[in-house]
Amino acid sequence: MGAEKEIADIVIVGGGLTGLTAALALGAPAVRTPFKVILVDPLDALALLPDPRALAITYSSQRMFEAMGLWGRIAPHAEPLGKIVVTDSTPGVAVHPALLRMEEKAPRNQASCHFVESNLLQSILADQVKLSTHVQLIGEGVVRLSAVNGVVEVETSGGSLLLTRLVIAADGKNSACRKASGIETLEIDYQQMGIVATIAHELPHGGEAHENFLPAGPFAVLPLPGNRSSIVWTEEERLAQRLMTGSEEDFIEALRSRLGQHLGAIRVVSARQAYSLSMMIAKSFIGRRIALVGDAAHVIHPLAGLGFNLGMRDIAALAETLVEHLRLGLDIGGEGCLENYQLRRRMDTVMAAFATDLLNRLFCNEQPSVKVIRDLGLRAIGLLKPAKAVLMREAAGLSGEVPRLMRGEVL
Repeated sequence: MGAEKEIADIVIVGGGLTGLTAALALGAPAVRTPFKVILVDPLDALALLPDPRALAITYSSQRMFEAMGLWGRIAPHAEPLGKIVVTDSTPGVAVHPALLRMEEKAPRNQASCHFVESNLLQSILADQVKLSTHVQLIGEGVVRLSAVNGVVEVETSGGSLLLTRLVIAADGKNSACRKASGIETLEIDYQQMGIVATIAHELPHGGEAHENFLPAGPFAVLPLPGNRSSIVWTEEERLAQRLMTGSEEDFIEALRSRLGQHLGAIRVVSARQAYSLSMMIAKSFIGRRIALVGDAAHVIHPLAGLGFNLGMRDIAALAETLVEHLRLGLDIGGEGCLENYQLRRRMDTVMAAFATDLLNRLFCNEQPSVKVIRDLGLRAIGLLKPAKAVLMREAAGLSGEVPRLMRGEVL
C-alpha cells in the first residue's frame, strides 16, 4: 500500500517564527489569491518553548504585519523605541557617557522599531495559523526530499508523501533541508556567547534602548512594556558558561556592573539562556525547487538586532516573486523564479552580515588608538543629521529595495 499523498502549492519545513510567518504571508489577507500551504515540523509548531529573547520589529516589518492583518494583535504587547543610546566603556564603571543618541521617527511619525517578546509573537502567529484555511499543519519530520518531473516529493517520518512545486526551508541554522540539497555554507565562530534574560526594574525606561560596547562584545538593554527590559549580553565563552552555571547572586552582580544605575534596583524575572554566536551565510539561497529563508539562509551577530527582520525581508521578497510568477503563468518552483528571489536577497544579506561582523570586531578591539577613533566616529555621527538619518533608515528597515509587503501593500 503506497504512502498517503497530499498536494500543495508550497511546503514549508520548520514551524518556528520564520516558518509560521512565511505560511501566513503566503495567504489571505496578504495575498489576494492565497497559496495552498503545508507546514511541516516534527515538534508541535503551535507549542511554545521558554524563550526570554526580545525581538526588534523594524518599521518595515511592522508594515508587513499590517498587510498580513496581524499588527493590531501584536501592537498591545510591543514597546515602541523612543531613543537609542550608544556608549563605549569598560565593566565596573557605573556611569557610561553617551557617545550617540538617536530618536528620529519613521514615516507617519511612527517609531522606527518596536520590541516584543519572542514567546508572545510566536503565540500570536500560532493562533492565526490555527484559524487559517490555507495552511495545513503536519507534526512530523522530513526524511526525504526529491525533485522529480517538475514537483518535489517530501516524505515525512509519519509516512505521508507530500507533492509540491516548491519547498521553503525555514528549519533554522542547522537546516536539514539545506544539507539535503547539498548547499554549502560560509561560517565564522565568534567564540562568544549571547546571554539573554528579562529583568524588572525600579525606574521606567522611557522607551530607551541602550547599547554599551564592552571589550567582550556589545551589551544591549531593550525596553519592554512596563518596567521591564530584555538583556542581550555578549560575553567571552568561558565567562558566559560560568555566569550560566553560577548563583543568581553572582549573575545579578555581574549584570549590575555592566548595566549601570539608570534603571534603579533590578531583578531577573525570566530564565537566563545563552547561545553560541557565529555568522553563517549559505553559499546559495536556492536549490532545485527549494528556497532558504531566515536562519536556514543566514545567521548574523545580534548586535544590530537585524536577524529576525532579515528573515522577514526574505519572506516578503519571496512572496512577491512567487505571486508575480504565478500571475504570469510561470512555474513558482522553476529556476527563473528562484534565481529572481536569490538576486533580490543574497547580496543585501551578505552586506548586512559582514557589516555586523566588522562592527563586532571593531568594538571588541581595545587598542587605545582604535578606541579613540571609533568614539570620535560615533560622536561625529551624532552631530551630522544626514548620517543619523541614514542609520535610522537602516534601523527602520527602509534602506535598499523594500518589498511591497514591507511597504504595507497587499500582493
